[in-house]
Amino acid sequence: MDIGSIIKAPLDDADWIKKCALIGLMTLIPIAGFLNLMGWQVEYTRNRLAGRTDLPEANLNYIGTGWRAFVSMLPLVGILIVAMIVLGIVGAILGKIAGPLALVTVLVAIPLYLAILVVSPLFLYRHIVHNDPWAGARLGWAMGVLKENVGLVVTLWVCLIIASIVSSIGSIVVIGFIITMPLAQAMMGAATAEFATASNRA
Repeated sequence: MDIGSIIKAPLDDADWIKKCALIGLMTLIPIAGFLNLMGWQVEYTRNRLAGRTDLPEANLNYIGTGWRAFVSMLPLVGILIVAMIVLGIVGAILGKIAGPLALVTVLVAIPLYLAILVVSPLFLYRHIVHNDPWAGARLGWAMGVLKENVGLVVTLWVCLIIASIVSSIGSIVVIGFIITMPLAQAMMGAATAEFATASNRA
């Protein structure tokens, strides 16, 4: 995976500024705007997997696609909440037995959350590429892909970090986020498509 090419990928579309600005403006619509942005990213990823390099047209046709992607991530949120509750209970019990024992849960939680953070882009990848409606529940699958494709997964995660930085840069300029937020989503779409190719659609 070439990070430089991934970052520049959305710019291959001559109308990228216009499309990103319009999609960004649509995010001002409560809830529906963000679902539309998410669906737009999914559409762009699938376009790239099909060999197209242009950004999808800017309209509100992606809300349904975004909703399905959002729902597919809900199991992951549930897993994280349950893990936090369990670790909190265990930590409280160990703390009652002997205060320092509560640190055991911290030692367990840190590597667990770091691992989930690194593999987090894989869940949306699974939904987009494998059309899995419950992608967020595939923790075992994600860990298996990480084990077999460590370098690629880390690169995908680095792309997520870079995209997050690009997205936040827009907040420095009063309305810059309207362009940088969709641009960052498109970068992650390109990264996801590149990962699919490099990993032979793991």
